[in-house]
Amino acid sequence: MFPLQDNWPEPSQADFAITDAGPASILLHEMISSSKSSGDREIDRLDQPPARQKPMQVLCLGLSRTGTTSMVHALERLGYRSYHFNETVEMQRKGKMHLLCWREALEAKLYGRGAAFGLAELEKLLHEYTAVTDAPCANFVDELIAAYPDAKVVLTTRDDEPWLRSMEASYYDILGVSAWPFVRWLDPPGLGALYDVLRLILVDWTGGPWRDRAALRDGARRHNEHIRALVPKDRLLEFRVQQGWEPLCKFLGKDVPDEPFPRKNEGKHTLTKLRVGMALKTLKVVVLVAVSLLRMAALPALLVGATALFLSSRR
Repeated sequence: MFPLQDNWPEPSQADFAITDAGPASILLHEMISSSKSSGDREIDRLDQPPARQKPMQVLCLGLSRTGTTSMVHALERLGYRSYHFNETVEMQRKGKMHLLCWREALEAKLYGRGAAFGLAELEKLLHEYTAVTDAPCANFVDELIAAYPDAKVVLTTRDDEPWLRSMEASYYDILGVSAWPFVRWLDPPGLGALYDVLRLILVDWTGGPWRDRAALRDGARRHNEHIRALVPKDRLLEFRVQQGWEPLCKFLGKDVPDEPFPRKNEGKHTLTKLRVGMALKTLKVVVLVAVSLLRMAALPALLVGATALFLSSRR
């Protein structure tokens, strides 16, 4: 594992990728500013969604590492199409910039930066889906319940200590990768936005001090209590994946599949993919820089050769 970098300075609200005010930071902010005019939001760049073919039916609003990946597979087996954090990254890869949109949503919620996301914005991201699971959707409990009042709500839960250990081995290990300052500068809209979204998710759940594990535990308890108080009992299922198909299928009105309940855990796999992605991004930049330097080194020789050819042609 890479060591956690607990001595990093807390990013300011205006921070997008790098906290220092050096040339790299200035260049990065110029790149961001040039890509969007004043007042624009990334969410506004997405096309207006077509009319829904199916309504939003299930809001799985438990926090990450409470069986959300297993829930994705279970819901898909029951006929739903579920939006999970992995979909956020996949949409970004396809050029739809969902990571940037969720960063905007989190910054609006936490810092009042820009307009809050409502039904119109959420539908741009979720119109193809009939269920949601995991963060960053789980960070928008009130907004999702208001936008989709007829959807049923599933609250996945887990005991505190195993959950904290799982968060340590996923979120905190990922955010602790020592190469982040470099790759955030190399790839602001991709890996840079990923870092920001992961950190902002924790800022939301902890109430601010995102490295504080005790604050995270308390925030998780508040999150669950808020859902219990907000959602009518006939629309809410508290669920642990160890319970299997029966309570979930009864709640959703589905037949019980003749197969074991899926048990998936992508924490370590995600960390491995991230490290590979960072390495490939770095390698790509190194190769481009090397090629540029080689071309620059060859330029004087090319100029001399071109001059000699020109002079010889005039004789």
